[in-house]
Amino acid sequence: YVPEDHAQRVFAAAAEAGAGRIGAYTHCSFQTRGTGTFLPQHGARPTIGSVGRLERVEELRIEMIVPQRELQGVIAAIIDAHPYEEVAYDVYVVKNPGAFYGRGRLGELPLKVALDTVLAQIQDVLGSPAIRCSHKPDFLISSLAVAAGVNQKLFWLAARAGAGAFITGGASLQDMMLADNSTTVLIDIGYAASVMPGLRRLCTQLEKTFGTDGVEVVYVE
Repeated sequence: YVPEDHAQRVFAAAAEAGAGRIGAYTHCSFQTRGTGTFLPQHGARPTIGSVGRLERVEELRIEMIVPQRELQGVIAAIIDAHPYEEVAYDVYVVKNPGAFYGRGRLGELPLKVALDTVLAQIQDVLGSPAIRCSHKPDFLISSLAVAAGVNQKLFWLAARAGAGAFITGGASLQDMMLADNSTTVLIDIGYAASVMPGLRRLCTQLEKTFGTDGVEVVYVE
């Protein structure tokens, strides 16, 4: 709740501190006009009005979404930018369902590619010491699905989704034999090779987030 002539300053401070971020958008808010009242008592130092006199001020109520981790910083920014001696604000827990992210990804290739070409590219990028697959090298692939770690149980979901090949780690011999009868290739690149790229990116993100606070992030192969 803020006087209209100070609303933009408080709004900008809250947004800069992390409030109002929804997906690819920032500065998201809902603002409503209303009348705020207060009666300063002895010892108060009101920005507007005087002690012992009831004041009515045209104010804006600014509502913004704030992640839990940013809450204290946003509150501090609001208080710092607000003109009032005592800042009135509300914090409500919002339990909206978040975005759903599956454990794998599926993408289309611009052109059909032979299986042996795909295997060679995987070997070149990941340096996997051993790659196993369920089909012949000349099998043509137009789409790829991937799930890091031991996720061979997702193979049939990928197959039903139309994936030409499914890349994962830790597939058993039985998994390979079953996949051999499918139109989707099962490619096992090994557990370590399947999770390391994600761990490297996670390490980089942790360094960006905590490195300035003196936290050392170590990536171990």
